[in-house]
Amino acid sequence: MLRPFLLSVAGLASVAALLAQLPPSAPAKSTGPAPLSFNEHIQPILSENCYQCHGMDAKGRKGKLRLDGEEFAFAPREDGPVIVRGDPDRSPLVRRIESADERAVMPPPESHKHLKPAEVALLRRWITEGARYERHWAYVAPARPDRMSTRL
Repeated sequence: MLRPFLLSVAGLASVAALLAQLPPSAPAKSTGPAPLSFNEHIQPILSENCYQCHGMDAKGRKGKLRLDGEEFAFAPREDGPVIVRGDPDRSPLVRRIESADERAVMPPPESHKHLKPAEVALLRRWITEGARYERHWAYVAPARPDRMSTRL
């Protein structure tokens, strides 16, 4: 009865001795959420709610504003840029989508489109992170991921 107990104590002592010889591990870094991807998070929101009036179709475009490309969204405008990188509170885009005024709110009520609070939060966060546009995924060459290290 005592023998199995002694063997388990000896086994635990051996494991503890081995663990004591390992170098101390670095403390885990506290990282925030990963940056938003334009193609994954923002493009679907703009495509569903904005591009009908602010996309590539010149005939349907309103307000002389395009949001489907960085070169258009940040183009100089009489009243300043529609997106102010890093500052959603100064961005007219955010002010319009959060407006309570039916004459100013985007998308307009007659479009029957409505941004969900989570979508507004994503747009705000994207602007805070610098409002980086990405090329369409079809034009980005695939890249092989780095191999994971197998060393223990």
